[in-house]
Amino acid sequence: GEIISVEVADLVLKSLFNPSKTDGKFADLDIERERRLLVDAVNAEINNKRLYAINKAIALMCDNEPFALPKYGTVEQLNFVSNEKLQSAHDYILHNAFLRVNYIGKEYPDSLFKLIADKFSSFDRSNVVKKLDCTPHKPSSEIKNKIDEIDVNQSKLFMGFSFDCDCEFENEMIAKYFILLYSAATFSKCFRYVREKLSLCYYCSPTLIFDKKMFFVDCGIDAVNYDKAVDAIKLQLDSIKNGEISDEDFDAATLILKSDLKEITDSQDAMNNFLVSNIYADEKYNDISLREKVITSVTKKQVIDFAQSVKLDTIYMLKGTTEGVEVDG
Repeated sequence: GEIISVEVADLVLKSLFNPSKTDGKFADLDIERERRLLVDAVNAEINNKRLYAINKAIALMCDNEPFALPKYGTVEQLNFVSNEKLQSAHDYILHNAFLRVNYIGKEYPDSLFKLIADKFSSFDRSNVVKKLDCTPHKPSSEIKNKIDEIDVNQSKLFMGFSFDCDCEFENEMIAKYFILLYSAATFSKCFRYVREKLSLCYYCSPTLIFDKKMFFVDCGIDAVNYDKAVDAIKLQLDSIKNGEISDEDFDAATLILKSDLKEITDSQDAMNNFLVSNIYADEKYNDISLREKVITSVTKKQVIDFAQSVKLDTIYMLKGTTEGVEVDG
């Protein structure tokens, strides 16, 4: 007869509202432990060369934008955190952070939602804003280029692109079609031509950041193939702009996007991840059937039109100092 969900929520809320404190302050031992863990995480980033290169490239591409800030901050910023600043941040979160509770189960959890609402009722949360404040990336007037050297065999190439469209869900789906056809699938332009035909890269993976109106393609390459890889990747963009999309590839992209929708209901974790990833989106698109209608309504022409707005913004390479073998062609 126990309502486990309410008991778990109560435990989480106690951790949130009543964290470990002594005389109204966080314990110095706790602060130093967490600081050390975060400093270690920042310093360890370089051990993951691909992630390190991506973060360095984004910092270059989005210079002077909040998006360029590293996830955990810098070591200097972490060392600057004080007990007073932590308390101020904790208070700010309780009063201003947007809160949404996802519950996935058979029955509507009235008692759980009431518990959470009661806990927050004593706080003035009139300033809470649900809308995500995300300023689109402003493309630079000239393509940014930078090469850093590091003692590894494989170089990491990053090519950042900007695009222009409204922040509508339909446009996000068009962008996802483009990404699949450009570099995200085994039938994509970059996979077939740059990786398979020319063997210029070990992988060629794209990441779409729709709210920022940007995406990037990161590759593992031999340093000697830098120019050829850059030219080949640019050529594939021109190919889509010129309308070179087969019906077979377009239909394959549709199947992938539809398959991704079906996987949402495979597990509670998948459903929760779906809801979390769309926390700032129009909630009507949590309806999977509506999403599928939007996907099936996208046309090849819309993808080609979208590609016309895509511009190369930044080229960054984390260059391995051990020379590779140049590929002919």
